Amino acid sequence: MLPGLDWVDILVCRRRTLCGDSRCAIEIDTHPMPPTLLTVSSLAKSYGAEKIFADINFQLVDKEHVALVGVNGAGKSTVLRIIAGIEEPTAGTAAAVSGLRITYLPQEARFDSMRSIREEAQD
Repeated sequence: MLPGLDWVDILVCRRRTLCGDSRCAIEIDTHPMPPTLLTVSSLAKSYGAEKIFADINFQLVDKEHVALVGVNGAGKSTVLRIIAGIEEPTAGTAAAVSGLRITYLPQEARFDSMRSIREEAQD
C-alpha cells in the first residue's frame, strides 16, 4: 500500500506512460476503504486433544460477499457458531462492529413451532 492512501486500485492503462513504454503504464485510483464489520483474529477451536482448526484470521467489510468452503469436519459450522456467539473459541477473537446483528441458522434446523422459516430465521 502506498503511504497516505487507504485503498489503492492499480489499473493498466495505455493512455498514460509512466515507464517509457506505451504498453506499460500505471494509474492509481483511490477509494475510501469500506467499513470493517467483522474481524476474526487467531481463532482456534479444540475439543479436548482434537484440534479442529487454528490461527484463522480474516476481516469482512461492508457489502463484501464471502463463502466458507471446506471438507466435512473442517470446522466451518463451528467457525460460524463462534462468530454468532453460540460457542466459545479455544483461542482468539471474533469481534463485530457495534450494532451488527449476527444470526445463525443450523444446517439441520429443528423447528418446534408453527412459525414460517422466515419467522424462525428472524428470531
